[in-house]
Amino acid sequence: MKTNLLSEPFSAEQGHRHETLYKTRTLMIATFVFAKDGALKDHVTKGVVMIQVVDGRIAVKTSSQTYEMSPGEVLVLASNVHHTVTAHEPSQMLLTVYLAG
Repeated sequence: MKTNLLSEPFSAEQGHRHETLYKTRTLMIATFVFAKDGALKDHVTKGVVMIQVVDGRIAVKTSSQTYEMSPGEVLVLASNVHHTVTAHEPSQMLLTVYLAG
């Protein structure tokens, strides 16, 4: 899957690409691949967010803390927490969002 995302013919937006793997009314699972210094700008999600690093190193910054993450590490953010994600090197993460229904 990582190879498929990286070989897409169009430019990556802000140094990342993503693919939704599963989606229902209350659950979304997606994979993201980042180039070095690729980022997701400050945003907020109305559900509980779980970020799992698959490859590389990323930083997740909230208003109160920066989490430096490596492969195998998992971070859970409560609903409505503003955050940014920045890749220190080419990286892949799995994102799960749970929307209470």
